Amino acid sequence: MLREGADRNKLVLGIPLYGRIFKLKNAECGVGLQKDSDGAGLQGPYVQEPGFWGYNEVSFCSCDGICRRETE
Repeated sequence: MLREGADRNKLVLGIPLYGRIFKLKNAECGVGLQKDSDGAGLQGPYVQEPGFWGYNEVSFCSCDGICRRETE
């Protein structure tokens, strides 16, 4: 864009800070890529839309699935 003459002071960089969550068809298969899903996962406490968590919801969850509030 800059090579084409765009003004660097007018460019805006967007970073998607959200997470998509799906319910696994077979939870015993573990987690990972390309697992069969059965629709949207749980809704987060703030966005409150099934299968979609905002950054503030994802950021307090650890890899072991335990979610902690930022104040804890």
